[in-house]
Amino acid sequence: MRKQKKPSKKTRFWYQKWVRLIFTLLISIIMILSFFLFYNLAYTNKIFKGVKVVGVNLGGKTKKEAYSLIEEKISEFPPELTLMYSDQKINLKNSDIDLQFDINKTTDYAFKSGRKENLLVNLSSQLNFMVSGVNLPVQYYLNEEKLDKFLENIGFQFEQSTEDTKLLIEEDQVKFAISKFGQKVNIENIKEDIKSSYAFLYSENIEIPVVKIHPKIKSKDVLEAQKDALQLISKPIVLKYGQEKWEITTFDIASWIKFVQKEKIVPKQETITQSYDLDVYINKIRNASKYKSLRIYIPRSTLESEVDQDKLREYITDLAENTINISPTNASLGVSGDKVIVLASEKKGRSLQIDDTIDKINDCLSDDKNREIKVLIFEEKAEVRADNLEELGLVGLLGRGTSNFAGSPSNRIHNIKVGAASCHGVIIKPDEVFSLAETLGEIDASTGYLPELVIKEHKTIPEYGGGLCQVATTCFRAALNSSLPILERTNHAYIVQYYAPTGTDATIYPPHPDVRFENDTGYYILIQTSVSGNNLIFDFYGTGGTRSSKFSGTEDGPKVDKVESVSPHVWDQKSDGSAKAEFWYFVYENSKEISRKRFYSEYDSPAKYPH
Repeated sequence: MRKQKKPSKKTRFWYQKWVRLIFTLLISIIMILSFFLFYNLAYTNKIFKGVKVVGVNLGGKTKKEAYSLIEEKISEFPPELTLMYSDQKINLKNSDIDLQFDINKTTDYAFKSGRKENLLVNLSSQLNFMVSGVNLPVQYYLNEEKLDKFLENIGFQFEQSTEDTKLLIEEDQVKFAISKFGQKVNIENIKEDIKSSYAFLYSENIEIPVVKIHPKIKSKDVLEAQKDALQLISKPIVLKYGQEKWEITTFDIASWIKFVQKEKIVPKQETITQSYDLDVYINKIRNASKYKSLRIYIPRSTLESEVDQDKLREYITDLAENTINISPTNASLGVSGDKVIVLASEKKGRSLQIDDTIDKINDCLSDDKNREIKVLIFEEKAEVRADNLEELGLVGLLGRGTSNFAGSPSNRIHNIKVGAASCHGVIIKPDEVFSLAETLGEIDASTGYLPELVIKEHKTIPEYGGGLCQVATTCFRAALNSSLPILERTNHAYIVQYYAPTGTDATIYPPHPDVRFENDTGYYILIQTSVSGNNLIFDFYGTGGTRSSKFSGTEDGPKVDKVESVSPHVWDQKSDGSAKAEFWYFVYENSKEISRKRFYSEYDSPAKYPH
């Protein structure tokens, strides 16, 4: 049997060394644990050494003793905090935000410090308390909504908007409106300061942190725009067509200029925040070192001068419509025998080509030397000319309507003439339906009418356009005498003296009642109006062909050629002025009847429409 080999001397040395080390470590651990065991037993009902609450040493104190000390400390805290900005003071009362200190919770938190975690963490905390100590905050409650509202009001009170440098054009000068710094209260920071004051019972004044905000556009950022604007208004623009010229003044040009904000290209060595959002930026710096004021540089911009194309187009359109453009004037026609003749020649119209003019103006604005523009103007022929009367079918008098307005007041006569002028020269195309209401357009002071009596809502009252029924009646009669189909006609509410014979009248009050008829002749119709003495005349020129019309008071009574000559059948005529009336309208083609229509009118007593 072989003998077991003995360990070497070196091996025995290291073995003995490790045994001693482990034994020493175990003894140390036992001693430390024993110390903390006896320490925890000694502080069984007491707060550990080194624990403070808002600077009050509670080490070795029972919870009851600690409660009294904390209560005494809290009683020294003032009933309000003072917030300051410059020389302004704002007081925040504890009662305004329902502030309440919880002494029980604070005492309990202090007592549990060093006890509430696992063994190793607790031992570490207790050791840290002995060596360095710990200062705990007071536990409290407050109304967050009320505090936020208070801080919001502070924000509004001290907030100031930045004002960028602006350029203003006054006459022929481009002037500066200097920029101003803005500022904004850092609400989150001041909120943290207030809560810290409550937690640690700080009674010192709290400075309101205000962020200074640089304007995005400063004076140096608009110099180029100022220079460009001055060039734009350096000289007037002259529009030229043949021998005619129209000058656009520098004041007019100035009214087109607008200044547009553009982001500035920042040199690499210039450092600015990349965020335009001030609130985002403030949140990024909230956890930085404490500050009382901060200056923020936000991305810079510059101004560029431009021509506002909408304003330019509005100006040129207005210039064209009110100064340059001319509407074509139809030839004035008359009758010699049975033939239509030209009494006054037509006149060409013209219209400025707006898009072309705008393009040329934009081009010339960059040139401060040559600012004369040859504009493009289109000429427009009149619709009715001496050379196309036969082509349009305007070869003879189709029919004439007349009425007499003798005894009319001056305002009524004025309105009759204005209304008749609106119809003069109107062309009715083949198969087109003519509407008198549409032809007259707006009836008010702006279109030249005066107040005069009208029948409306069971009253006879003054209103703009009173007397236009004379125009409606005369137009209605002309359409009848021209053998045209009548699509709409309404009689007056009561018999009016100006419209004899009774029953051949027509009233109008846009949009309805209206006078409407159709041009079914296959040719154009031209309306010409005139006033002769107290007579209003509507002449319809066109081609009647073999068509004719006749009128009768009854369906089988004697017929006449003109509606003005008809003797309507009138019945139920009463002493109060009410009555009923009718007449018949017959249309012939080659002497053969092709249509007949009854026009019935029922009139009330004028007494029902007082004035």
